[in-house]
Amino acid sequence: MFAHIPGLKVIAPSTPYDVKGLLISAIRDPNPVVFVDDRWLYSKQGEVPEEEYSIPLGKGIVRRIGKDVSVVSFSYAMNLAQESTEALVKEGSTSN
Repeated sequence: MFAHIPGLKVIAPSTPYDVKGLLISAIRDPNPVVFVDDRWLYSKQGEVPEEEYSIPLGKGIVRRIGKDVSVVSFSYAMNLAQESTEALVKEGSTSN
């Protein structure tokens, strides 16, 4: 719903690393930013550097490069997409 409002940036991180980097970028951005956190990610663990860093807003991250299909996702669904692609690779349905 928020993504359709002109001038409003919406971010929905999918990893703890993304949370810190995108939150810092959102605070520094002069434009209004909505930070959407998914409760399903609260228990997710991952590497988060102690030093300050930022992740540019408006740029996507390629988690896996394939040749047949593109899967686009965000927030908690990104983790589900990654699990699905890993399962397909193990099954041998894809080469990458």
